[in-house]
Amino acid sequence: MSDELKQRVKERREAIRAARTLPGISDDVDPDTPPSWYEPEAFRHAQKLFETYAIIQLYGLNLVLYHTSGLTPLLATGNSSNIPKLFTRYLSTMLHVNNWFESDPFDKTSKCYRSLKMVRGLHRQVGQKMNKHVQDGDMKWISQYGMAHAQFSFVGFMAIFPKELGFSSFKAKDFHALFHFWRVIGYCLGTDDKYNLCSGSDEETIELCRQIYFDEWLPVIREGTEKTGIAMSEGICVAMAKVSPNVNYNVLMRYASPFMHLDVNNYPLKNIGERFHYFMICTLYGVISKFKFSNWIVTKVGAIRLRRAVRLKQQLRDELAREHPNIEYKNNHCPFDVSFDYVDVFQMK
Repeated sequence: MSDELKQRVKERREAIRAARTLPGISDDVDPDTPPSWYEPEAFRHAQKLFETYAIIQLYGLNLVLYHTSGLTPLLATGNSSNIPKLFTRYLSTMLHVNNWFESDPFDKTSKCYRSLKMVRGLHRQVGQKMNKHVQDGDMKWISQYGMAHAQFSFVGFMAIFPKELGFSSFKAKDFHALFHFWRVIGYCLGTDDKYNLCSGSDEETIELCRQIYFDEWLPVIREGTEKTGIAMSEGICVAMAKVSPNVNYNVLMRYASPFMHLDVNNYPLKNIGERFHYFMICTLYGVISKFKFSNWIVTKVGAIRLRRAVRLKQQLRDELAREHPNIEYKNNHCPFDVSFDYVDVFQMK
C-alpha cells in the first residue's frame, strides 16, 4: 500500500473527525432516492452472501461502547439500562440488520426501507433532544462522525481482519459488495457521502478502517477508562447468550486479543465452560469457516436460534431479570435523560 494512499486516507479521516459538529442525519441526503453511485447488483450480491456467512459481528457492537460518544446516547435514553433491556435492544438490532439484507432499501413497501426509516427516525429524535442545548460549532451527539464510526462497528473488523474472523474465502468482488452495502445503508440512515466510511475505493475503505482502529479505537480500548461501557459490553454478551449460547465476553476478547493487539491476560478463561467455548471459536474461525457449506450450516443454525429468541423474547427477558436483578447501567455522563417515543423492530408495521 502506497504512502500516497495512506496520506489521502488520513486526510479523509481527519475530515470525518471534523464532522463531529454536524448532525448525524444530513439534510443533503434523500433516503427515498437511490444516489447516482448506487450499484443494485453489488447490493444484492451482499444480501446473497448474508445467506451463507455470519456477517453480523459482535466485536464492533461491543467495543464501540468503550467510547463515551458511543455509550452516552444509550445511557441517556434509558433503553439499555439493564441486561433485560440490552437483550431487547440488541435482539432488535439483529432483526433490523436482517431486514436490511433481505430487500430493496429504496422500495417504500419493503421491510428494508421501513426498518431504515424507523432507525433513522430514532436517531433523529435522540440527536435533536441531546443537542437541544449544544451550541453551533460544538461537538454534537449522534454526529456525522458518530455515524461513520457506527458503520465501522459493523464492517470495520471484517475489513481489517478478514482471515481471523472467518472471511478467508472472500474474493475482491465479495468485499466490494459488502463495502457497497454498508455505504448504501449509511446513506439511507442519513450519512453524507463525504463522511461515509465506505465511500472511497475498496482499498481506501480497508485503509480507513485500519487507521480508525489503530489510531482511534485501540488506544481507548487499551486505556479502559470507560468502566460503564466495558460493563455494558460484558452485559451485551450475557444477554446475547440467550440467543446463541456460545457468546461469552472473555472468550471473544481472548480469541481476538492477539490480532487486535490487546493484552490476552485481561481476558482469563474462568472455567471449563469458557475453555470449551474458546476451543469452539478457534475451530469455527480457524477451520470451519474455510468451507462454504460449513458457513451455510452455521448461518442457518444462527437463524433458527434468532427466530427462537424472537418467539420466546418475553420469557428470555424474564429469565435475565431473575438471573441479574442488581445490574444497572446508570447515566453518569449526560446532565439530562432523553425521554422519547421509543419504538423497536417488534412494533414495525
